[in-house]
Amino acid sequence: MPPILATLLVGALTSSMTGSVPLGQGPALSGGDEVSGGAAALAAPERPVAEVLLERAFAAASRMPEVPHLKTRARLQEDLVEAWLEAGGPVEVAWAWVEQISNWRRALGAAAIAVHHAEAGEEEAARDALARAERLEEGLTQSTEQGWRRDRVRTRIALAYARLGDRATAAGIQAGVDPAEGGALTVHAAGMLEVEMIESQATLLLRIASEGTSEEAGYALEGVACFYGRVHGDEELRDGLYGRAIASWGQVPLVPRIEILERFIQGDLEHGAFPLASEKIDRMERLVLGNKVLLEDQVALRARVARLRGLAGEAEAGRAMADQGLAKYDELRDSINSIWRGRALRPLAVAYQTLGEELLAGDLFERALVEAQVNPNSRPRVEDLVKTSIAVAAAGVVPSSSLLQALERCARSLGEPW
Repeated sequence: MPPILATLLVGALTSSMTGSVPLGQGPALSGGDEVSGGAAALAAPERPVAEVLLERAFAAASRMPEVPHLKTRARLQEDLVEAWLEAGGPVEVAWAWVEQISNWRRALGAAAIAVHHAEAGEEEAARDALARAERLEEGLTQSTEQGWRRDRVRTRIALAYARLGDRATAAGIQAGVDPAEGGALTVHAAGMLEVEMIESQATLLLRIASEGTSEEAGYALEGVACFYGRVHGDEELRDGLYGRAIASWGQVPLVPRIEILERFIQGDLEHGAFPLASEKIDRMERLVLGNKVLLEDQVALRARVARLRGLAGEAEAGRAMADQGLAKYDELRDSINSIWRGRALRPLAVAYQTLGEELLAGDLFERALVEAQVNPNSRPRVEDLVKTSIAVAAAGVVPSSSLLQALERCARSLGEPW
């Protein structure tokens, strides 16, 4: 770990003993059963639609053969464990899914359950989950499981400890992981810092942003952005944090800059400061339109701006930007590889949902699935099915019959060749 991050951030973490808060911080169906019941099952009133969507997606991902697709299969399964927890599904189902993951991501899923319990204030359940996650992490002895993979598990375990208030343990874990993983703990923990400590710790993070690597700078500035909303009533401190962060992001790439801006905008929106949010969205829009990005990101980044316009009460401007993104997709569609088209369309669907255009949002989610069917191989199709199911569940879209049928068709289409 580069000295500046190890010395400064870990020092801040371990100072928690004197009052500082750390600044790091159901079984799948088999065979054809994954689509049993079809659209009627998805629409069953006794079960949340999100749960049925995610169960179908997990079953589909689990059909993927481990050879040669173990990495993809496990990644999708673990993504679904996190989505299930976010949707409020029963934790016992999440554990059943974790047990079906066949590589290092099983430990990552167990750690996600520990974080879930810790954030809910369920200490006993969190510590039980931590014990399971730590046993799994200790078993990661293969050379392919070392490095960033094991560090990612350790960082998530550290986050659970931080959420439980065990800051010394979290600090000790962060001290031993790569900053690419440990930086994420810094961002999470920034939201837990006592208000009276924010100004001094922000100065620490801004120093890291100016002296560290571009990756360290990105995490440090995200941490500063997390502070912004918590001191929103102090105009001088609030505006100082924003101005100093923007002045310090020279080495940060475009997409992390946009993510940093989104955190600042979230702080404004949480306090109903729509004019301040609008100014920052204007800056984001200039970044999006003024820089060269991947073809699919030209659409997805416009969608992010449109969504934020909607949240800031700028429905007309948001709709105009979303429409511009959709027009850009139609313009670029044939030049975008089919495996990346869903990456462009899903953020657009979320933006239209935010703008109150639920039917159009559903149509775009369905279009993402249709585009996935272009590929003759099942692996990219199941990836789109999983990602679209997660996005629909998270967005709160009520699926139309047409979207439900598209999800069912996509699930039924899976098979050789993968």
